[in-house]
Amino acid sequence: MKPILVVDYSVDGLSGETIAGRLNHPSVAARVEAGGAFPALEAGSFSGVVHSGSALSIVREESFTEDACRMVARCVRERVPQMGICYGHQLLCLALLGRGAVERASEGPEFGWLPVEVFPGAVPGTLRREVVWQSHYDRVNRVPPGAAVVARSAHTGIQAFHDPERLLLGTQFHPEFDSVSGNRQYVRDKEMLQRHGIDLENVLKSAPERDAGALFLEFFLGMVRGEL
Repeated sequence: MKPILVVDYSVDGLSGETIAGRLNHPSVAARVEAGGAFPALEAGSFSGVVHSGSALSIVREESFTEDACRMVARCVRERVPQMGICYGHQLLCLALLGRGAVERASEGPEFGWLPVEVFPGAVPGTLRREVVWQSHYDRVNRVPPGAAVVARSAHTGIQAFHDPERLLLGTQFHPEFDSVSGNRQYVRDKEMLQRHGIDLENVLKSAPERDAGALFLEFFLGMVRGEL
């Protein structure tokens, strides 16, 4: 069984481990750092690829951006399913559509446990309204031709998309966090929340009982298994 590759673009280097720990499948992580090179990876060595979130901005060109985009395109050509989370979600659309597909959100950032509308029937097990973990400044404004937007919010019209032809799933929110791990991360991000006038205690209290993120991760695993 080929492992799933988690490409970790996070500044703290914790996303790869966090995502891999939530996947019910053998997984390996590869770290990508600002100023560094994208690792030499063979798409065909993996049953799927997850591109993680990051505190980096997708609207800024990084040392690894061009090679990361090539990896996305190579996986599409070789029929390797890919999931993008936050920065990774934006990276999928940047790689396939160019810089016009991503932007800085003019309304400001989206932080906290916040509701998204999930389109009926799009992701098995989800409700029409799910509360998910959000932390982003940038967003996608266009998805590849033939892809379907499957979730949205008032702030971000493309909260998630599914492209069955290219075997892509993108989520602007972070499905790797459940209520416990998500609140733990918000505690670590306390100063950032304070800078934006967001009360940490209110955020922690709003953590949902439902683990909607697990449903999106399972949807991706269905793609990996060839069930979708």
